[in-house]
Amino acid sequence: MHALLAFAMTPATLMLLAILGFTAFVFLMMFGINFFSRKMSGWPAITDKFPMVDNVENGDSYARQSGTAGNIECKRGFNINLTKQGICLFPTFARRNPCLIPWSAIRQVSVKKTGLVITVDYEKPFEFFLPPQALPTFKDRVAPQIIS
Repeated sequence: MHALLAFAMTPATLMLLAILGFTAFVFLMMFGINFFSRKMSGWPAITDKFPMVDNVENGDSYARQSGTAGNIECKRGFNINLTKQGICLFPTFARRNPCLIPWSAIRQVSVKKTGLVITVDYEKPFEFFLPPQALPTFKDRVAPQIIS
């Protein structure tokens, strides 16, 4: 019966079904990856501890930065905005749930040749990377002993 149904379809119909199936597969894969990334990183707990506020001013923006949140390392997965209130993180796996890390929650800023490693005061691993151009902002906003 199924073989008979397949032969009754035109090649254009079969192509359309294949494209729709592939599109659905890609959508489900992206949804699944984002879902598991949110769970593995502990992002809901991070946004509970560092909630986003409504009146955040714009500052220097750095797109597609790498970082570690919980149990996942995310290459080019964070859009970062340095503001007066703190550091706004917009992860690609949780675009609708950004967080605002206050400047007081920065535990360490390590200066490397390739950029800055920012470590957040949090119970699980939570750090991200920024280019060296961001150093003056950190020198203005955090205590000097935090920068190494």
